[in-house]
Amino acid sequence: MNAATSNVGMAYASTGMSNGNGGMGTFSAPMYASSGMCIPNGSANAAGSTDLSNRSSSYISLASSVFAENPLIDSLLDRYNEANHRVLQLELKSEELSKQIAVATYKGLYAASPLMTQLNELKPLLDVAKGLRDGVLIVMIIQSNDIMNAVRRLRLNDLFDVPQVPIVSHRKVLQLSIQINKQKKATMEMNRKMSVILNEPPSGNASSLTASIRAISRNIQMLEESMKKLKKDREAEIVRIVQFSEKVREELKREFHRNVEVQREQQQQAQSFR
Repeated sequence: MNAATSNVGMAYASTGMSNGNGGMGTFSAPMYASSGMCIPNGSANAAGSTDLSNRSSSYISLASSVFAENPLIDSLLDRYNEANHRVLQLELKSEELSKQIAVATYKGLYAASPLMTQLNELKPLLDVAKGLRDGVLIVMIIQSNDIMNAVRRLRLNDLFDVPQVPIVSHRKVLQLSIQINKQKKATMEMNRKMSVILNEPPSGNASSLTASIRAISRNIQMLEESMKKLKKDREAEIVRIVQFSEKVREELKREFHRNVEVQREQQQQAQSFR
């Protein structure tokens, strides 16, 4: 196989640890603890504007509380959004300080000095926040068969290290998550209305009831289709983060193989007790 075109998924071969669908087996939260992988509770989000920062504040920790399609992934997604929001806040503050420094420099280096000190103090905090965010992201990727399968399909000649791309993609993931959460809440409201209509005493107007049920059903279907597309778009942005970040790829590879080894050891221990 040509190295330039070989599938990067070979780096994530599960060596017999398949989930039965050709994908990598999932790993439980306790397994991460036993492998030394901590699932951070920090905050971080790369978004591009103060408006997104404000909107994301109202989103945090709502995803899994609305619908729990996969409780573990939803929980990880909540933590990722919290971590991503923290990064967003620090990035916006850093950007603002950089602008202030550029203006202050015209007045002399002394005028810019306090601002430069603040910026330098902010950088290590931002690095830590990004590390927490990426850690949660990697755990979430490993837990998601759909995302891992997409990562496996990446080819070596498609991989790059372009820092600007992950920054934008992290921001897009947050924006998409906000939209998805709004649609989830709208769907929940439609289901509530449907329940109310179905539990109301018969009014004798069957045609009106039928029309209401059909209208609500159509709205639910439209919302679900929209959410499906938004989720696909979000997954694509997460895969793009992997595609354009060498650091994330290396950490993902290490964590994947560490978890495969932990799972193998647990299976061996289980067999020894039989």
